[in-house]
Amino acid sequence: MPWREIIGFRHRVVHDYFGIDLDAVWRIATVELPRLHADVIAILAEEFPEGPSGQGAVSK
Repeated sequence: MPWREIIGFRHRVVHDYFGIDLDAVWRIATVELPRLHADVIAILAEEFPEGPSGQGAVSK
């Protein structure tokens, strides 16, 4: 996971109100976040095959 890049982008959005590249925000929201979500779901499903508290597998 690119945690440093994720955290860095968050800091730019929060602190650099007028210097934000709106095209980058759109790309991250529409392309990168769905990929990140899928990666996190895959990691959780691998680490916790029974799901949270044994309630079944993590759903996509």
